[in-house]
Amino acid sequence: MTRQEILDRIEALKPWFHNIDLGNGIRTQRDAVHDGHTSYPRPLWERVRAMLPAKVEGMRVLDVGCNAGFFSVEMKRLGASYVLGVEAFPPYLEQAKLVREALDVDIDLRELSVYDVGENLGTFDIVLFLGVIYHLKHPLLALEKLARVTSGVLVCESAIVPPSRWVGRDIPNYGGPAYELRFVENAPSVEAVQNWFIPSLDCLKAFLRAGGFRDIVGESVYGNRALLAARRSG
Repeated sequence: MTRQEILDRIEALKPWFHNIDLGNGIRTQRDAVHDGHTSYPRPLWERVRAMLPAKVEGMRVLDVGCNAGFFSVEMKRLGASYVLGVEAFPPYLEQAKLVREALDVDIDLRELSVYDVGENLGTFDIVLFLGVIYHLKHPLLALEKLARVTSGVLVCESAIVPPSRWVGRDIPNYGGPAYELRFVENAPSVEAVQNWFIPSLDCLKAFLRAGGFRDIVGESVYGNRALLAARRSG
């Protein structure tokens, strides 16, 4: 593609959520319709990188909800042998395809939701699950599916709510610890875009454990967001 063709396609595929440097003075710009810093997801990437193995060379990586492909590109740059980005929202997938073509990077992109992830895709040394879990109506089902294909580490990033001073008070004993989880009501057809559940940090950890990731091996909390790294036990 020529420079102008890339610029035209960037314009046609707006709005963008990821700010990505495509080289030759071309950059996708995070649109004002999205909250947050215009440099996103670069600051998050620095936190994610700290959770990853020191050497990524030769590893298989799954990027769930890859959006425009920023993290998939970065994993390939670290030397991953195979990177699969899956995205359920078609406009984001088209953005990722443009990024792949403009950067000429070898990334497999597929229109799949996390519920479509299965053992037919193989297993992965690293699974990125960034900014997805609170968009899901069935978060535990999603985690169970990811546990079946994760042979190494899952890195999960989520919005969180601060712990309430009422949690743990006057709650009947239902057989185990109770954690705070807020539900956001939405129309049934907007799962891939809207928020559904916002967990507390402890609830997010419990989600991971219940979904099959018993060992929490990394934690970073910043503002109303949390990043956790977890492994399957056994």
